[in-house]
Amino acid sequence: ATTVFAPSVRMLLAASPQLFTPVVAPPCPTPAAGSLAAAYPLEPHELAGPSAVQHACSLERYLERQPLPPHTHDAFGELTAWLDAAGERPLILDSGCGTGLSTRALALAHPQSLVLGVDRSGDRLGRRLGPHKTGKDAVPPNALLLRAELATLWRMLQMSGRRVDHHLLLYPNPYPKPRQRGRRWHFHASLPLLLALGGSLEVRSNWLPYLLEFRAAVQAVAASPAAPPHVRQAAARKLPLGLTRASLPAAEDGLTLFERKYWTSGEGLYRLASPGALEPVSGRV
Repeated sequence: ATTVFAPSVRMLLAASPQLFTPVVAPPCPTPAAGSLAAAYPLEPHELAGPSAVQHACSLERYLERQPLPPHTHDAFGELTAWLDAAGERPLILDSGCGTGLSTRALALAHPQSLVLGVDRSGDRLGRRLGPHKTGKDAVPPNALLLRAELATLWRMLQMSGRRVDHHLLLYPNPYPKPRQRGRRWHFHASLPLLLALGGSLEVRSNWLPYLLEFRAAVQAVAASPAAPPHVRQAAARKLPLGLTRASLPAAEDGLTLFERKYWTSGEGLYRLASPGALEPVSGRV
């Protein structure tokens, strides 16, 4: 099997300034000394690629052993009814949407599309937005917030045959400690399900090695003859994954609360995006 390892962060930064073009507007921030990301490891883990290939090859075993949580079953029923009522419209998936601010902004920016925000925490989902709230706290009619386990929902979407046109993972928990790396999405057994959803993919993080690992994982699966053909082809359709560094005019333009927090504290904001990804939108809505 062909293994594609993540490049060194130092090599990447020195290689070409074109890798870090502004996503919204210059200038790019310099991470503050003692910031959160500065405490994380400085290099991507070299096993990101091999681990992803291993999970691709063992996908069927993972599916056999993975339970389907009842609340995700219920959520998928609600989702199916919503999609059927809305008709055939492009679907944007906001995985790990937190309080749903990004889901709301995406729905307002793309009124002809359906925007699905999913988070496993019902408390987070109900903290800012809700069906009975009005004004800036109202959920647009083309958006739906669901409590569900992401990996299970990805699986159910794939089983239903429903295509996701654009998929966003905005500032997922990076689990930076070495013993936690198996919880990062690109080290997780559900990575093949994520790749198989179809459409474009965008991942954002304040920790650059997370995105380098993610890209190395997708590249490794796409290049490995050991991976099942449908998984390998799904990974290949996500390439090339372009890496940029974002700059915001102001913290209020951040699409999520984490993006606003990181910008305010001087953290770097990084974006990994496949061909056809949505143009970045402001959270100031």
